[in-house]
Amino acid sequence: MRPTSIYHKAGQTIKSHPAITLSLLALLSLLGGYGALQSTVDNSLPVWQSTNDPHWKRYQEFIHEHNIQDPLLIYLQEATTQSIEPLTESLEQITQVDHIYSLNVRTKSGGTSVLLSLFPDPGLVQHELSLLLNEVSTIIARADVHKVHLGGVWFLTDRLDSLSARSTQTMFPLVIGLLAGTLLLLLRQMKNFILIMACGLLPGLQLTGFIALSGNRMNMILLALPPLTMILGISHAIHLLTKTGGGTEDSLDVFARVAPPCLLSGVTTALGFLSLTLSQYPPVKQLGLWGAVGTGLSLLTSFLLLPLFFTPATQPYKYRFLEPLLTKIARRKKIILFGFALALLFSFIGGQQLQRGSFILDFFKQNSVVRLGYETIEKDGIGLTPLEIDLGSTGFSNREIEKKFQTLAEQHPEITHILFSFSSGMTVPATTRNGAEFITLTDLDFMLEDVSRLTLLTQTSASEKTLALVEQIEQFCQQQLGRRPIPYVTGSIPLYTMGQKKLFSTLILSFSAAFLSISLIMGLVLRSVRLGALAILPNILPVVFILGIMGWAGLPLSVATVTVASIVFGIVVDDTIHFLHSWQNASRQGGDQKQRLRKVFSYAGPAMITTTLVSGCGFLGFAASPFLPLRNFGLLISLAMGFALVCDIVLLPALLLLEKPNTTDISRSQP
Repeated sequence: MRPTSIYHKAGQTIKSHPAITLSLLALLSLLGGYGALQSTVDNSLPVWQSTNDPHWKRYQEFIHEHNIQDPLLIYLQEATTQSIEPLTESLEQITQVDHIYSLNVRTKSGGTSVLLSLFPDPGLVQHELSLLLNEVSTIIARADVHKVHLGGVWFLTDRLDSLSARSTQTMFPLVIGLLAGTLLLLLRQMKNFILIMACGLLPGLQLTGFIALSGNRMNMILLALPPLTMILGISHAIHLLTKTGGGTEDSLDVFARVAPPCLLSGVTTALGFLSLTLSQYPPVKQLGLWGAVGTGLSLLTSFLLLPLFFTPATQPYKYRFLEPLLTKIARRKKIILFGFALALLFSFIGGQQLQRGSFILDFFKQNSVVRLGYETIEKDGIGLTPLEIDLGSTGFSNREIEKKFQTLAEQHPEITHILFSFSSGMTVPATTRNGAEFITLTDLDFMLEDVSRLTLLTQTSASEKTLALVEQIEQFCQQQLGRRPIPYVTGSIPLYTMGQKKLFSTLILSFSAAFLSISLIMGLVLRSVRLGALAILPNILPVVFILGIMGWAGLPLSVATVTVASIVFGIVVDDTIHFLHSWQNASRQGGDQKQRLRKVFSYAGPAMITTTLVSGCGFLGFAASPFLPLRNFGLLISLAMGFALVCDIVLLPALLLLEKPNTTDISRSQP
């Protein structure tokens, strides 16, 4: 019995029970829709931390021990504490404000400004902090103040949450519109158009809801999954709906013939996602898990819905350039291989320039309020990136500690201020030679108690540079304050940067796992070592190409882009699978390489081109996202898919044409 009979029987079972099939799809979609209505966004610090991370545990102990919360920084240019007294009093009336610390600032340009540090009640979660920020913003808008800029850790988190939420409002509609428009333009068949769109929209909705129902919230990484799932579902449907029945096959025969490569492509895409679960970075691990779930939902929806309604195309959908393209490939195959070798070299050189880490302000547009505010404050000489130093009992006097850290600041010009905090709640600021002058009447000499912790205010920089500074400060503290197993340096910023450091290891580990698992699966299913090896090269090149483009364009491995390699490899292998599956079928029918390729181009080529054009246009919809890393993610995958198509319809045929006519291994692969 041929293996395809399994798919034929499955299709027959589905077609024989339409009520059960549609009820199952309706149930999944209703659950997904219900959950999607409850979906929220959270980019706060706990989202990015592993519960068993010792640094995270230590930070939680630290904030509990000192009963603190990161402050909201309110910077008022050309103001004094007296002139903004009504504003300060109004802010102090807010229920969830613990206290406000006010400082007059003499900026580097000689002007006078005010820095308010608003400390919320300890223990507030990000949702409560966002509500507090809204209340603060309302009071500031009503006050008679001008040139106000905000900063701080949870202020940035709130802005990132806002960008993420806006992405769902701007990006999703554009992605759907581009997918629909491209499909209508290429297919021009309303029935098939509706079926294909349903195969994309339903799993996208289901995945969004299931993520919410599982108790997880969307973050800047997971936001890419719903549109990605839609695109995967549409791709499966296109392959099923654009293959002809040859005039003799009914819909179930076509389904049974096309379903196996679709299933294999779904498995390889899921493996690409599952490779991300090896990451130590929780958001990337979540992306891998839910990406695999989304892949399964997209495949399930196509396999349940299409046998019920689709009819085989009576005429093959044609792209007229394929036949002359094949002729040119046959004549110039060595030139083509040389051209791809040059592209590989170009990409490799670009990859050598690939940067690690990310600059958080690059997540915002150049003219955004957040970015302009940060640049204004830091230009005036106030660092907005806090690093906490948990002193404990050092045995040194307050002045000795100040002298040590002033010496440290001389070595690191990015340190602008040192804040000395005491268990009584008092804070004494000290300005380094690099920062604006804080005008204050308090002095360390008047403090009878020992300082319990320090806060170093530093200029905002890329994560790699910040992490290097953290490591240098930790080494300094261990040498100058005494060796101890518990780290001195802690805080939300060091935790973020440590997470960023894990991104590079994520790329290497996840891509290696994806490469090995997908290569093994393809070799086993195709039952040919030669075809398995040939399948890898056209799919490795797009990954190398994209990493090279990132290097040449100066795009670093950030929170969003670090996953591109594994996802690209898992997605672009789909067309290669359909190509080689058709090649095997053509080989069984006999003929030389060119005759087989002509059959492959006629049968699988149109679907491959259509899926790439539709999917690529869908990913271009990510350009509407106000969140720049997500925008880059979509554009990079769109580029990769285009390059992968070129590899599949140009490079792969050239490689096959280089071989001597031999069908022995193909005949052995027959089931």
